[in-house]
Amino acid sequence: MNDPSNSDGGGSDSLSDVNQAPGSDSTPPGDDDLLSVFVGPESAHYFTPAFRRFAAGGSVKWNWPVFFTTLSWLLYRKMWLYSLGYIIGVPILFMIMALVAELDVVGTAAISIYFTPYIVIAFILAPLFATRLYYAHAREMIRNIKARTHSVEEQRLEVARAGSTSVFSTIAAVLLPLITFGGFFLAIAIDSQYVYTVRAQVSEGLNLAGGAKAAVTEYYQDRKQLPSDNAAAGLSPATDIHGKYVSSVRTEAGEIVVTFGNDADSDISGHILVMRPEVSDQGVTFVCSSLDIADKHLPAACR
Repeated sequence: MNDPSNSDGGGSDSLSDVNQAPGSDSTPPGDDDLLSVFVGPESAHYFTPAFRRFAAGGSVKWNWPVFFTTLSWLLYRKMWLYSLGYIIGVPILFMIMALVAELDVVGTAAISIYFTPYIVIAFILAPLFATRLYYAHAREMIRNIKARTHSVEEQRLEVARAGSTSVFSTIAAVLLPLITFGGFFLAIAIDSQYVYTVRAQVSEGLNLAGGAKAAVTEYYQDRKQLPSDNAAAGLSPATDIHGKYVSSVRTEAGEIVVTFGNDADSDISGHILVMRPEVSDQGVTFVCSSLDIADKHLPAACR
């Protein structure tokens, strides 16, 4: 498989004509040929000019393959530790974003705060510094190989084995994001379905409270005061007003309290929804709220 980065390139396949700049970044004499062996003959024409600039003190070179497929490129170039960091880091970042969305902490703005660093790292810093990172990785691998081998031929064989490319890893890198992002969006879909289900259960409480609201409103219109309880409002006892997810609907000084139970989800079972009456010249209106049911499970009118 040809390196997808080969399209940017051109130049000699050797670093031997580099005028080495002083300092720790200079390529040691003799390593230029091994660097070419490390990247592979099909990629030397692309990496050699970049490595020359790095040896002379340069730091950045834009890498389009990294911009589009960072993980695939890291695995293709056998940069295993960096690949592992990417595989672990990206899901953690997305889990943080999902948690922020779940907690409704400042809504979309909060997600942007966590998503922006990913954009900067993945689509700006990574393409700029990936080739420089690969250069440092290649030099470190060559240094280690030279420390444990003696003959030039043995060094070349070891360097070729350690470097070059990995086609199977690239295939895995293509599949992994599909699985990861597929799982991520599946989790979002499952959570959305769950929220919808619980919200539908809460809506049953609103429907059952409709009769109580009408009774309280009528009582006020007749007497200009709010009923003290279900009996005063002409309603059945609280536990007789129930449903599949509602265990009772009671009236206290005109305030309607819906308690969830029976087959209700554990997130709302035993919790209450309150409709507080507000009296004006136009009559009675009700304000819906809850102190122990999460906003995401409440109808829009109750948040």
